[in-house]
Amino acid sequence: MTALHAGGPRHARTRARTPSPTCFAPPSEHLRVRARHTAPRVSPRVVCNARECACVHVCARARVQEKTTVLAVSMSCEGCANTVKRLLGKVPGVSSVHTDVATQRVEVVSSAEPPVLMEALSKWATAGGKTVELVSAA
Repeated sequence: MTALHAGGPRHARTRARTPSPTCFAPPSEHLRVRARHTAPRVSPRVVCNARECACVHVCARARVQEKTTVLAVSMSCEGCANTVKRLLGKVPGVSSVHTDVATQRVEVVSSAEPPVLMEALSKWATAGGKTVELVSAA
């Protein structure tokens, strides 16, 4: 598939693939998955990226383990819940945030420690007269 531009025809897939920052496996351990999801084949020239690498050797050990942290946050409306989601979403290592206004609980899946999560909400909580408490960290 080609695309035309001022300099002539150009292939649509000309970008070089960059290695994943979390993969430390040597190229010989990478598995290249074919486009039609057929049997994988080993290719020593493939760099680790999200689309083509299924390496589970060193990459899996290099990943930081995520844990679920439950916080009790005094939220009175969906506006508070959205603010909590936005603030916790900015913390490095946070994968997902689930808020429940009825039970005033926030469930955070992240690799960040609970004090870091509570610190992210502390300024907002003190300014709005809210409270933030740790319920559980697993």
